[in-house]
Amino acid sequence: MVSKYFYDGFMRIWKAGMEADIKLLTEQYPDYEIWVTGHSLGGAMASLAAHAIVGSGIADSKKLKLITLGQPRTGDKVFAKNHTATLDYSFRITHWRDVVPHIPSFDERPAGYYHHMTELILLKNV
Repeated sequence: MVSKYFYDGFMRIWKAGMEADIKLLTEQYPDYEIWVTGHSLGGAMASLAAHAIVGSGIADSKKLKLITLGQPRTGDKVFAKNHTATLDYSFRITHWRDVVPHIPSFDERPAGYYHHMTELILLKNV
């Protein structure tokens, strides 16, 4: 399960034209890779977009690359595990002092919020 806030926001832009645009572009440029990125709330949206692109069969996981920066926890443990299993190239870049990657609060219950893999932590100011 994904946070309703993130899911509703993503579905609005996905159905408003993003899905059709990505389908069209992947048909026009079948040899291109798809790079999906986002920062903070945009990182959550990018995570959902990458999952939707591969999950709906628009593109193969091998052609999709996901990099997020300061992404909040987007879904529950099932979503995180499925996301990690679905996407071959997925990285979350975080800064050790950034609070956003730590919200919503971590909850070990199955319905709690989790991060998908793989996290790269910046330990110094850059």
